[in-house]
Amino acid sequence: MELSSTDYTKTKLATYDKIIIDGEGLDDLKRVKEFGIDSKYVLDYLLWMIFKHWIEKNPLDGKTIRDLSKDILYWVSTNPIPCSYIYDITSIHHHVNGYRFVGFLRLKKDASGKKEYFIEDNVRQKGMKWFRLNNIYMKGLFQSERGLFDLV
Repeated sequence: MELSSTDYTKTKLATYDKIIIDGEGLDDLKRVKEFGIDSKYVLDYLLWMIFKHWIEKNPLDGKTIRDLSKDILYWVSTNPIPCSYIYDITSIHHHVNGYRFVGFLRLKKDASGKKEYFIEDNVRQKGMKWFRLNNIYMKGLFQSERGLFDLV
């Protein structure tokens, strides 16, 4: 039987529970365990839109936080969102951590210390829809096909 995306995410979260013991990473882990990845958080939504483009065009490429920041700026400039939002590199990093902890992204550091994020192999192979749909950690508009989303 194939592993569901929720079970996959639970396994990833359990792994991170064992290795993240303090600091901001622990706060990010607690946040994503309690609140999940939710489209009502503008950065969660914007990152998802960036990831859609990324997986369609260059799924094997790595991206830094700065790359993702530039991608967000470009996406917002070509697809205006109906609200104003101020964010910084640190905010992006916290939301990227959420995507990493739920098993969507993986982090690689090279010998020089450069950090790049990559789309997890399971997600690339099974698709974003597999990861998102019916995954209890993907909330709001991420479940819109099921008719489950907040109007607030």
